[in-house]
Order: sequence, then structure tokens, then C-alpha cells
Amino acid sequence: MLRYDLDSFTVAFSERGDGDLRVSNRTAPEPLEQVQARVLDLLGVEAVAVPRQVHGADAMLVSDSLRGYSVGAGEGDAVVT
Repeated sequence: MLRYDLDSFTVAFSERGDGDLRVSNRTAPEPLEQVQARVLDLLGVEAVAVPRQVHGADAMLVSDSLRGYSVGAGEGDAVVT
């Protein structure tokens, strides 16, 4: 996991070695839920919101509390809480 802790926020990117996080077209033998739990642990958080990526300049605002690994929580290429 590539992680950059700055003064007021953290930026993190999962890497291939962290596991296959694809929801569709999965070929990895490891269950998706297991990979998602590992990413939550690596981040040290209880919840993650993953938007449907649209390859644009939009950010998704998350104002509600989430639990676990929430995929398809909205659309955008960034998440702001």
C-alpha cells in the first residue's frame, strides 16, 4: 500500500500485492471479502467508500457513516469525507 500521511488528510493507493480488489471478472483465488478486510487493516480504518470510477474530474462526497468496504457508493474518481 502506498500511503502518504499529510497534516490534514491521508492519501492511499492499494497495490497489486495487496490483493485483487476487482468486483467483476475476478480470477483471483482469494475471496474478495478477505482482500477488502486486509485493505481496511492496512489503512487502519473501519470503513472505505469506493466510487464507480468514471475517469473524469468529479469527486464523490461521503457525509453518511459507513461500515466495512462499501463498493459503488457513488460515482467519481476521488472520495471526500
